[in-house]
Amino acid sequence: MKTKEFISKFNEAEVIQRMQSVKSPEEAHAVAKEYGVTDSLDEFVEEMTKYKAAIDELSEEDLEAVAGGLSQRERDAIVSLVKVSASAATTVATVSAGAVAAAAL
Repeated sequence: MKTKEFISKFNEAEVIQRMQSVKSPEEAHAVAKEYGVTDSLDEFVEEMTKYKAAIDELSEEDLEAVAGGLSQRERDAIVSLVKVSASAATTVATVSAGAVAAAAL
């Protein structure tokens, strides 16, 4: 499975919980591998960084549009899900950026 496919699992409570607890890209990659991700760590970090960038571009209005036609409870759940998955992606992207910068020194 590719990282993009794994990202689609961010709507599963167990995956969300596991990804919220990671402290490094390596930990996140290890969790992803448990779910069948075959991408290398570098490929995983690259895809998660792209995913984070895409989420960062979403406004509250965009989130509401995605959740249009749903009840307030369902909309809140979708917004929460997007924010949680962005948090996991941020952990991967931020720690990776720091590691790249440190390696360049």
